[in-house]
Amino acid sequence: MNDFRLWPALQGLRQPFPATLAYGRGVWGKAHEARSDYRWIAASADFPRTGRLELELTVGREEAGRGLFWRPVAGRGACFGGVLYPSRARDKTGRENFLEKQILSFAMRKDLPAVLGALLLLPVSAGWKDDIWWGHESERLQRDYEYVLPLTSSAGVPCSDAVIATALSRGLDFLMAVEDGALEALYAELLSGDGRASLRGFELPPEALAALLLPLDRERADVLSLLQWSPSEPRGSADADFPSAVWRLAILPNATGSIRA
Repeated sequence: MNDFRLWPALQGLRQPFPATLAYGRGVWGKAHEARSDYRWIAASADFPRTGRLELELTVGREEAGRGLFWRPVAGRGACFGGVLYPSRARDKTGRENFLEKQILSFAMRKDLPAVLGALLLLPVSAGWKDDIWWGHESERLQRDYEYVLPLTSSAGVPCSDAVIATALSRGLDFLMAVEDGALEALYAELLSGDGRASLRGFELPPEALAALLLPLDRERADVLSLLQWSPSEPRGSADADFPSAVWRLAILPNATGSIRA
């Protein structure tokens, strides 16, 4: 499709675009060698971490693994996306193998479809690592359980016709490599039953995850949550590997079989 505005999920997108897409950033996990439980380790001033946001982004099995996620939360007026990865932190008792999340927030706007945020912002968050906080004010993070390391607010990511078209093309190219019939089955599953669907045995780059939303109507795409999740120790059954119910579309690279009937 030559004009990306013709995709159903991008209906309502009009020029002029903002020069950049602004986002906030937060880190949720375990502070190294601290007695505290999971908590906010770091956040920018424009990241809305209050109101138990972490509960709305739980994977289900909060154990070490890797993944990417995107979830619009209408009640907060924002979309949240980011990356999950094994934490190298060890708590005061020597326990390890925790999960760490780096999360971006993107304000919802009628003139900016959610898929646009996913398309341009998920690739940025995919490269985030714990060097944003590791080694910074470590002693205070260990002893002061209420302390959250302040992060500098981002200048945002560029947004233009060329940038959008390039990201979209990259995502669609990867989806073209998915075996015949798999995507058709995914959309059929998503649009029927309880509205949950999974794609198993594939791992997609962030642009391709976002591109999965493109054929959906704008109303559905603006609220659909998606997660690509590879638990560190798969349980061996397709059902056991499916994440918590807040995720409607799950990409499960190391799972096989179809979702439960």
